Amino acid sequence: MANSRATPLLDSDPVTVGTYQLVARLGQGGMGIVYLGRSRDGRPVAVKVVRTDLARQPEFLARFRREAEVAQRVARFCTAEVLEVDVEADRPYLVTEFIDGPTLADAIAANGPMAEADLERLAISVAAALTAIHAAGMIHRDLKPSNVLLSRLGPRVIDFGIARAMDSTTSLTTSTGLIGTPAFMAPEQARGALVTAAADIFAWGGVVTFAGTGIGPFGKATTPVLLYRAVHEAPKIDGLPDGLRSIVAKTMSKEPADRPTASDLYQSLLGLSNVDEAVRGEAGPTAVTVVTDPPVKPPARMDAGASRTPSDSVGSVGSVGSANPAMPPPSDDILSPLDLSPLDRPAPGRGYPEGGEPKQQQRQRRGRWQRRTVVSLVASLCAVAVAVTATLMFVTHKDPASVPESIEVSRRLASEAAAASTTQPQLARQLALAAYRVEPTEEAQRSLIENFGGVEINTLVGHTERVIGVRFSPNGRMLVTGSDDSTVRLWDISNPMATRPLAVIPGDSGTFLQGGFSADGRLLSTSTDDHIVRLWDISVPERPRSLAVLRDVNNSVAFAVGGKTMATAGTDNTAKLWDITDPHQPRLAATLVGHTDWVNTVAFSPDGRMLATGSHDRTIRLWDVSTPTRPTPLAILNGHENAVLGLAFRPDGRILGSTSADRSARLWDIATPTEPKMLYTFTDRSDWVSSVAFRVDLHLMGTTARKAARLWDISDPRNPRPVGGLLGHTATVRRVQFSPDGTLAATSGDDNTARLWDIDPAHIAKRACTDPTAVMSEAEWERHAPQIPYPSRCP
Repeated sequence: MANSRATPLLDSDPVTVGTYQLVARLGQGGMGIVYLGRSRDGRPVAVKVVRTDLARQPEFLARFRREAEVAQRVARFCTAEVLEVDVEADRPYLVTEFIDGPTLADAIAANGPMAEADLERLAISVAAALTAIHAAGMIHRDLKPSNVLLSRLGPRVIDFGIARAMDSTTSLTTSTGLIGTPAFMAPEQARGALVTAAADIFAWGGVVTFAGTGIGPFGKATTPVLLYRAVHEAPKIDGLPDGLRSIVAKTMSKEPADRPTASDLYQSLLGLSNVDEAVRGEAGPTAVTVVTDPPVKPPARMDAGASRTPSDSVGSVGSVGSANPAMPPPSDDILSPLDLSPLDRPAPGRGYPEGGEPKQQQRQRRGRWQRRTVVSLVASLCAVAVAVTATLMFVTHKDPASVPESIEVSRRLASEAAAASTTQPQLARQLALAAYRVEPTEEAQRSLIENFGGVEINTLVGHTERVIGVRFSPNGRMLVTGSDDSTVRLWDISNPMATRPLAVIPGDSGTFLQGGFSADGRLLSTSTDDHIVRLWDISVPERPRSLAVLRDVNNSVAFAVGGKTMATAGTDNTAKLWDITDPHQPRLAATLVGHTDWVNTVAFSPDGRMLATGSHDRTIRLWDVSTPTRPTPLAILNGHENAVLGLAFRPDGRILGSTSADRSARLWDIATPTEPKMLYTFTDRSDWVSSVAFRVDLHLMGTTARKAARLWDISDPRNPRPVGGLLGHTATVRRVQFSPDGTLAATSGDDNTARLWDIDPAHIAKRACTDPTAVMSEAEWERHAPQIPYPSRCP
């Protein structure tokens, strides 16, 4: 785990933090120290430990907690996982995955300006990163060369220490009123005015200028001079290649409204639209909400002999004044060699206000970059992933040394497809299919589903009233449906394209509410709204046999994985556990008391040791049922504002999904069942959200409302992302379920039908390959995935 930025631990440094072993220092900043560490399984991590004095400040701890929340808010495809955050520890800390690599600032210092092709790749990568950041409702606010890390597989944007939510009203400013780095501040940021996403676009232009010329767009100077130039003078971008120069010029327009959005910028860089049109977006204050910082007083003019340090010109704002538009331009005589590092010292002719570096010198310096190839910039066309981290140079993604290149390229293409899905759907489809062709990663599979959708392959008809419930058998070869017509139907779906009815089970007079299979698939339970639950022997599916009838129970029934315990929910405000060792004579094992209204739904965890119950009283309760005769309450989950209608555990048992008549679905972290935490709330203003289900791969979830089952990418459960839906029903969809192998989905609805959907990525890819518009040409492939040979066959 060698690292060029790591230094040995000091005697005063801790050896462990939480469960992580510390092995070296990565750096020290205003908030604390960042260490290189190892997790218990040997995984390299970055551990940011807060300074002792700051750990005693409630306001700072709130900001530190917010920083972790920021990292979890940006979509997963562009951020890496935050492994752990503990704000309550004596020394609060944040842990992320770690990737080694130089910053852009360090790389330019070592190698000089980038060659044109590498510069274009950098420009695309950072623009794609900003697209993802802004899509999450965030503004970075301090984009600069030291916050761009050059990993082996492409540039990563880091440091969200001062990022701000676009809808935030909290003020996180320095004592001077400004936050950011003067050399890359937008004019409105320098004035202390409204800061929007357009400020990040301006900074992008400055970063690209620095990478292409070796110096920032406003040269090197003290803070007041840099702020004045940002407000009043044109950036010096004459050393950039012609095509890129015209784009950078527009991104550095003085007026925020004249700059492109990140999405438009990304598309223009890919050559997807006319540059002049694409770069004229709505990135200004009318498009994105924001953050208002209080204006600050203009700085006093510095005398030529004033004392300065190098940090005056290169650091983030510490003592920063405003570039007041009314103040006269600061004199260039305050520019001193003491202000400039060797890298940043203007070449002859590069000073202000006139001049520029000779073309011959630019070519020579670019040649040095080419001769000293930086692998991180050649490895990928555009690494969209954004490592949202703390205030020093650590990012969070898998260690590239342990991940095959094809997997990383597949993930990158899938993330590019996500970035392009809303504005360039055809490109998104091409990228999604290409990602799967490179490597069928989970990200590529979800991208296929998002961009091509599940395909309806069968409509099950026969019920004469709305179909309330649907459930797959454990082996995925049967389906049960139940309806308001008081019947339950069994279907053979071993060939989903040619299903056949197996049996019709007549019910009692009530409406079918829910049914389910035992773990071995030999028992079927049905429940109706006339307070009756029945058990059926379906070992011969064509001839179901009634085994037992339970009366005065209602609403919901579920089997534990072991097959010997069943749970029911009732209108007496209780849930009950039943011993069904002898299914002919179920025996009451325990009654779960605590809810204050009807219990509507019950669900067992995948290992059968925990039960969740949901009620009309708006609460969810978790119970330890590892000993069914002695259940123990674990926790009460509050948050829903109306009756809880549905519950489902994610297949790993660490997350619970719930739905409610309050028109929402919620995700709960129950990894520690006694301390559940709400992760996310989905809202559907059109109708109740009646059902939730998880696919076996852990990262795809379905919810139902109105005429669709909606699919969600929950690889980051704190920031789920919609990935399309299953559209076809002509009335409200009541239930959605996924087959045990994850290749099928089933839905039921008020149009009296149940439907089967093919969501097998292999099948989706095969169909996509028959569409010429979805398949990249060899030239397009070379552009987007130059590391991978063009595949001669499409799946």
